[in-house]
Amino acid sequence: MGKVLKVIGAIVLIAVVVFLVAGLFGPKECKLERSTTIHAAPGVIFTNISDYRNWEKWSPWKDKDTNCKYTYSGPQGQADADVKWSGNKEAGEGDMHTTELAQDVNMVYHLSFIRPLKAECIGRFRLDSATAGDTKVTWTFEMQVPFMIRPFMLFNDPEKHVGPDYEKGLAKLKALCESGADAGTPVPPLEIKEVNWDKETYVTYRVSTTMDSLSAIFPALMGKLMGYTKDNKLETGEPVTGLYYSWDTDKKTTDVAVAVPLKKEAKMSGNFKIVTLGSSHAIEADFYGPYEKLGEAHNKINAYIKEKGLKKKAPVIEEYITDPMVEKDSNKWLTKIFYLLD
Repeated sequence: MGKVLKVIGAIVLIAVVVFLVAGLFGPKECKLERSTTIHAAPGVIFTNISDYRNWEKWSPWKDKDTNCKYTYSGPQGQADADVKWSGNKEAGEGDMHTTELAQDVNMVYHLSFIRPLKAECIGRFRLDSATAGDTKVTWTFEMQVPFMIRPFMLFNDPEKHVGPDYEKGLAKLKALCESGADAGTPVPPLEIKEVNWDKETYVTYRVSTTMDSLSAIFPALMGKLMGYTKDNKLETGEPVTGLYYSWDTDKKTTDVAVAVPLKKEAKMSGNFKIVTLGSSHAIEADFYGPYEKLGEAHNKINAYIKEKGLKKKAPVIEEYITDPMVEKDSNKWLTKIFYLLD
């Protein structure tokens, strides 16, 4: 009996040593990347990847367990969106949480596997312009491999076992986005016209900031403004508006006020001010598309003003007609742009 125990002990010891040695030689990290080109607007693609509810339409793992249970929480389509799943042995169990989001450009999510093995990894989607009407989509998987999992990774190459799933998922995403129902909305051409601007009064919150910070600061100021109007029971209208008093491309700074129309005069306090823009001749342009492409519209308007020999005056006005929280297709976002003229 003693000899048997010694043999068993030796076998266990050898197994432990082999396991530890395999851990030393196993990969410390792994990365997988796959790309495809989709003939669809970035907004259409981004909606289908940033809202986890839409993954059920194209996820390569959906077919592995049609009874898998999904629980969604957080603001879908935005940072902090979350989905938990629990399924069979193939689907496993885990949690996926959006950590970074740049509309129509980039998405980063944290992935926690609970079973069959516990692991943490990072997933990324990057959207790049390709040929006219096409968008290149790159899907990336990155993981720092814990020591105890490294031996298993010697026999489970992600390129072989996970790569085909990524390829299948991108193929299904491509088919979905290029289908008639999800092919996107044609963007109307920018129409520039001369109009009469009617007098408008706003309640505003004005700051000087960098252009790089504007995308983060503007929503925060809008929240402050909405809270102030609600707390003080101000009678306001729509839409949310940006008043741009300066736009310095050399210094990359801007002087901007977040504003909403004010229906009835009221006293303001702190950084909240009343601004009235009198009647004026103006240039108007209706721009459809994501906010990061507004610069293209402004360039065309400025070229028109220069060609016509017109003289503009501050502020430049942007009216944000479409609510991105409701309409996910950024090609449908309407921004009305006004340049007041002397």
